[in-house]
Parts: sequence; structure tokens; C-alpha cells
Amino acid sequence: MKTSNNAGQQDIEVLRQRYDSLREQRITADNNLKHAREQLEQLCAEARKEFGTDDLKTLEAKLAAMREDNEKKRAAYQEHLDGIERDLAALETGEGASAAEDGAP
Repeated sequence: MKTSNNAGQQDIEVLRQRYDSLREQRITADNNLKHAREQLEQLCAEARKEFGTDDLKTLEAKLAAMREDNEKKRAAYQEHLDGIERDLAALETGEGASAAEDGAP
């Protein structure tokens, strides 16, 4: 970095380079901010369309309810499959043969 005879003072070329660098950083930051705002507005519009709101707390509550509902469905499905496997195993070992002959499920 070029400096003049006075300690800590930079010549005009160094100052211009620093200014240009800072200007480019500002332009990039402004563009990033503009893009982020556009993206946020697009996502809010999608949330309003799909979920009826773009309020974060409401969306978090809906997500929690959806996860709870999915877990209940998953558990019921697992239990259903476990029951099928138990019934098949009983049939294979002959335990269910007499029940099937009696008309019991």
C-alpha cells in the first residue's frame, strides 16, 4: 500500500481503489438484499396460497400439527402391518388354521 511521507496517509490512487472496492461491495449487497426481498415475497405468497397465511408462528403450529398427524398415521400403519405379519405367522404355524375353519378372523 502506497503512503505519502506523512505516516498513515494514503495517496489518492490507494484511496480510489478502496472507494471502488467499497462501492462494488455496496452494489453487491444491494443486489443481494433486493433478491432476498423478492424471494421472501414469493415465498410468503406461496405460503398464503397453500396454507392461508404467511405468519411464521401460525405456520410453525400447522407444521407441528401435520407432523403429529403423520406420526399417528405412521404408527397405525406399522401396527396394521405388524398385525398382518402376526396373522400370517399364525397361519404358517397352524395356530390360525382352526380359527379360520371356525369362521373367526
